[in-house]
Amino acid sequence: MKKAIALALVLVLALAVFSACQKQEEVKTEAKKEVTLKYTIYNRTGERVTNFSMEDLQGSSKISANNIEDGLSSQFSITAAVDDTGTPSLQIAYVTASVQGANVILNEKADAITLLPGGSIEFKAPAE
Repeated sequence: MKKAIALALVLVLALAVFSACQKQEEVKTEAKKEVTLKYTIYNRTGERVTNFSMEDLQGSSKISANNIEDGLSSQFSITAAVDDTGTPSLQIAYVTASVQGANVILNEKADAITLLPGGSIEFKAPAE
């Protein structure tokens, strides 16, 4: 009986030794590529936008603007981390004078952002 227990213990120890020598896979960390993105913001809310902000969710960049008048457009640039397809992950928020607003995530390629009434945002230039 003692020989069986000793043999089982030796087998368990041998298994532990060989499993510790197993080749470990390298964990690949994706390097974040940062680029400067340019956007045209169109205010089509029907009122003044009192606060507009855009923040990179994968980095540390954030921009903000106050008092964007209705019907006007503004140019903004932000340095943001992008994936291998060049797509950013940005959080966009705005509030109007009547306290309407929106808070959305932009995770597609775009160069225009249109702020619309009722808290809507489109990622294209308005048809004028």
